[in-house]
Amino acid sequence: MSSDKDELITDYLAGNCTPEQEEQMVELMKEDPSFKVKLAEMARTRSYAMTHSFIAQKQRNFNFLLSKLTDTTKSNKRISIRVFLRYAAVIIFIISSNIILHQLLTTKIQKDLESTVTTTVPYGSISKLILPDSSEVWINAGSTITYQAGFGITNRNVRLTGEARFSVRKNSELPFHVKTNQLNVTVTGNQFNS
Repeated sequence: MSSDKDELITDYLAGNCTPEQEEQMVELMKEDPSFKVKLAEMARTRSYAMTHSFIAQKQRNFNFLLSKLTDTTKSNKRISIRVFLRYAAVIIFIISSNIILHQLLTTKIQKDLESTVTTTVPYGSISKLILPDSSEVWINAGSTITYQAGFGITNRNVRLTGEARFSVRKNSELPFHVKTNQLNVTVTGNQFNS
């Protein structure tokens, strides 16, 4: 099933999803917080790979132009300004297209990471929630917990209305913040009630 999810994410990032697959992506993001983390990781990897591919293509284009210029000077031929401008226009078009594509993908991924996840526990029950960073939260009846889809990647901020017990996974580089109406708590790894 994991390879099916990876394939779905790959199609999504490439823009090759059918409407049914896009609906499946939305459902998976709602149901499985770890799916959002996987999506962010794959998007970051794809963006990194595209950037390096872009730089390599730019270097190949430059080397190609340089070799053409060198070949023509060796054979005492003059390169016309029109030919040079054609190559320059093609290179500028390729660079511009890659920059625009990179910006569009980055913006879409950023919006996905900034969306919020909210869990509300109805009265008369208690619910256990495992956050994307593996921290555990026992949420009491009538309580609500909200966090960003990018939880554990860029921050570990939680908004709590009501009462919950936290068992926070240790991470000194990314402190865990709980904000309530009366109290703000910051820890790097601990167990506490709020």
